[in-house]
Amino acid sequence: GESERKRRADAALAVGPTGKARDLMAASKDLDLVVCHKTADFDSFAAAVGLAKLRGPGTWVVIPAGEAPQLNAFLGLHLQMFPILPAKAVNPDRLRWLGIVDCQRRNRLGIAADWVDCASEVVIYDHHVDSESDIAHATCFVEEVGAVTTIIAEKIKDAGITLAPAEATLLCLAIHADTGSLTFENTTARDVQMLAWLLSQGASQRSIAQFSQQTRTLEQQNLLSHGLRSIRKNVIKGFEVAMVSFDLDDFVKGMAVVAQDTLELCGSDILVLTVSNPAGRRKKSKTKEEDIRNQPHQLSIICRARPLVEGINFHRLLRPLGGGGHAKAAAALIKVDTFADIAPILNRLEDDLLDQLPEPQCARDVMTTSVSFLHQDDSMAVAKKMFEDNEGWSGAVVLDGEQIHVGVLAVDDVVKCEAGGKLQTPIKAWMRGRGLRISPDAPLFEVERLLLMHDVGHLPVVENDFVIGAVTRSDILISRSLL
Repeated sequence: GESERKRRADAALAVGPTGKARDLMAASKDLDLVVCHKTADFDSFAAAVGLAKLRGPGTWVVIPAGEAPQLNAFLGLHLQMFPILPAKAVNPDRLRWLGIVDCQRRNRLGIAADWVDCASEVVIYDHHVDSESDIAHATCFVEEVGAVTTIIAEKIKDAGITLAPAEATLLCLAIHADTGSLTFENTTARDVQMLAWLLSQGASQRSIAQFSQQTRTLEQQNLLSHGLRSIRKNVIKGFEVAMVSFDLDDFVKGMAVVAQDTLELCGSDILVLTVSNPAGRRKKSKTKEEDIRNQPHQLSIICRARPLVEGINFHRLLRPLGGGGHAKAAAALIKVDTFADIAPILNRLEDDLLDQLPEPQCARDVMTTSVSFLHQDDSMAVAKKMFEDNEGWSGAVVLDGEQIHVGVLAVDDVVKCEAGGKLQTPIKAWMRGRGLRISPDAPLFEVERLLLMHDVGHLPVVENDFVIGAVTRSDILISRSLL
């Protein structure tokens, strides 16, 4: 009702002063600041707001170098509800306490990197456990959770601090964003618990639904379409690796969204998306194209991998280039002298990716060695009794009179047979996967393809004409950590 809306508005606006008032206040006394990383996202900004709340009144949040489009849209309506201080209003000489969230390295802080040495105390909260801080005098709290906001929310809850609805909503949005609404594999029970607590603090589910959706600009839509048409795919060590490259006139925000959409739509296991564009303003020249290519360029590298890809760590791959992130989602921004300097970087990146990918598992690594056998001339009644006597068995390998594998029989086949009153018919009339077999050295991705293609629950592993094991659906799930 109207009274509830007024209560929420009053609570939201009670966060602190706005506009020039806070700039003047900040210039007149010692500063306690929390800074986000460059191109702040929901998790970085929400953690900063939460840490400022935890630190106490008079603590300001600084976005040092722009924000992601999704956060920008949110702040377009909510800017006045949070204690944000423009970077230009900060007097580093007055810094007393500095909080840093969602990163641990100076090169991610933009203009705020120069403030680190001015503060009497520096505290870092992060969830990138593979990252290493280059801020020697900082106190670091790094924990393996889906969102750094989760760590801050836990501390707010433990301190008994009440959040305004707008603050609770922001923190919810951050956890949703960095856990893929609890679907990413880095999601923990702690993330789930904090989402529930934030809802109890008055977070607006309607606002979460509105701002958690990532809209695509027309430019992003066009780039996605172009990327899908020009994508290059290669199978490397059993993984399908997709490469997409853009050579653009200007820097485009929100390319991480394009990268994620491309991975989801192209069906590949791994995506490396690169964007190059001239750095700074262009210089006019009669030979325009040549002149542009001789100007300094910047190269954005965005890497994504599906959860099933084991052994990949893009954070480590991109760290030598000044980038970082998570094992299966990371990025780097590199500046080069000319366009020609980009190709060697990408060639090295592909080589490093090849070295990092593990050798594919083979059938011998995952197969079940305890295999049940049936003979093709036995009746389905014999098969029914065997499955009844061995509860939990889901299939068996079928042999001919010379003990050679000829097919497989699933317990479902017996159920269908019994339903039709045909238990006296021979097993060979019901078996499937006739002659289908694999060698012990067959790569696991090929084994999985055959299981799905032929709709069989067991693939016999044959060596020197003898069945030495079988790969089942469960073996595939266990090997991929899906069971």
